[in-house]
Amino acid sequence: MVSVFSAEMSAAAAAQRLTDYLEAAEKGDSKALGELLAKDPKLLDKTGSFLCSSLLCRNHPFLCAGNGKRTALAIASSKGYLECVQLLLNKGAECSYELLNSA
Repeated sequence: MVSVFSAEMSAAAAAQRLTDYLEAAEKGDSKALGELLAKDPKLLDKTGSFLCSSLLCRNHPFLCAGNGKRTALAIASSKGYLECVQLLLNKGAECSYELLNSA
């Protein structure tokens, strides 16, 4: 029973980290993005369902990584957060439309 509980807690914590990461991109918080990536580098190209109010996103669905799931890079770039975009690209974020949409 303990291992099932631990797995559930780990999954919940991972989901919260992803949410925090995508929200930091949505807010343009490059400091939070950097801190979250330092703690969990696997977040870099993770995608999540994240609604964006940006007209750019609605008119250019290629910014999404399939099925409405978006990376932090897509979110930050659609909002014009240059500092966040630079941070994510410097960390090695994938910016290839073909690769993201083939997943």
